Amino acid sequence: MLAGLSLLIIFTRFNPKTKEFGKYSEILFVFCLISFIINTLGINYPESLIIIWTFLILLIFYEGPEWSKLFFGFGETKIYFKLALLIAAVSSLAFGTLIFFRISTIENPIPLDWPTDVLIVLGLGFAFYLAIMEETIFRSFIFERAQGAAGSDYAVVIQGIFYGLMCYKTGVPGGIEGTVLGSLFGIALGYLVKKSGSIYLPMMVNVIVTFIIFLELLFLGKYLLQ
Repeated sequence: MLAGLSLLIIFTRFNPKTKEFGKYSEILFVFCLISFIINTLGINYPESLIIIWTFLILLIFYEGPEWSKLFFGFGETKIYFKLALLIAAVSSLAFGTLIFFRISTIENPIPLDWPTDVLIVLGLGFAFYLAIMEETIFRSFIFERAQGAAGSDYAVVIQGIFYGLMCYKTGVPGGIEGTVLGSLFGIALGYLVKKSGSIYLPMMVNVIVTFIIFLELLFLGKYLLQ
């Protein structure tokens, strides 16, 4: 896969018609390379995810995006607040249902021997960290590049598919079901960016959904499976 992405980078970066898409290939290459190194070294989730997102965010800063184009303004956040809450509720239910029926096959990353109150605080912090990283990468940087190359409608779908592919290996739940659900979730968040012109609503939704997933893994692991 790394070799294939290397060839894709060479082709897209040196072809004037596909130069913009070459940046996506570079991001995927870095993601896969770091994932390969992490798997080789045996680094477990969530530490592995923190390492991946940190490297990717550094890559984005290295690329030098124009900050005025990265949806950090508030836009029409108030108008689409209720829609954001609806997406959060539906997504939490969908992810929660999938995790419930797959809990016996999921490698729970939470240290269940830690005190519950400590884990809840850590989970909330992790949810904020993950939301900031994911929204900056997918619903801001990748969305902006895709919008410039193909238009906003395609950008919504492109960044959502990229997000879903990321979920295959690092998501909880992962696998094919996690990829499909992650893609739909990413597309919904991309739609929020398109309509509101801001990444703050997607960040809020991401925090809510991630924290609910964390709580489900925590309490199912502590009180149902033990």
